Amino acid sequence: MVETLTDAWRSYAQNGGQVLWLAERADSYQTHLGQWGVAARDGRSWQGDWASSMSWLRQDQLFTGIPTGGTVDFAFADLTPETVLVGLQPRDFASRVHAGLFVGWVHHVVALVAERPVDRGRVLACTFRIREQLDQHPVATIMMDDMIRHLTEGVAKG
Repeated sequence: MVETLTDAWRSYAQNGGQVLWLAERADSYQTHLGQWGVAARDGRSWQGDWASSMSWLRQDQLFTGIPTGGTVDFAFADLTPETVLVGLQPRDFASRVHAGLFVGWVHHVVALVAERPVDRGRVLACTFRIREQLDQHPVATIMMDDMIRHLTEGVAKG
């Protein structure tokens, strides 16, 4: 688990490592992964002050133990991301995005939890503010457990 994705962590993933990146700050992205990036929500359309914005979870691979029916609701109090993952392609949302946010009539879609292969390894990025809540927030604990399990499942199998 890393808080800042650096060239060293990217290299680790390129050589077969599995990296869980808690991208909770806009300055936590200090390397290059194609078009991926981290953006602050504040001052942008993802700020959350629209009546018609929604955050969601895909629960087919991760987060199945969170009983919200795939929506980010009050169970996520204190975990609401202050950042979003940008630069993902529409095809990424089919299988590599595990949580996201949209504004209006499905406009300005961004990821909140997403993964991508990096040569022989992969990076799983999460923008939910779970790091400081692990010892007191059950949803944060479930999310962390699920993400670690997801990253390590394929490693033992080869």
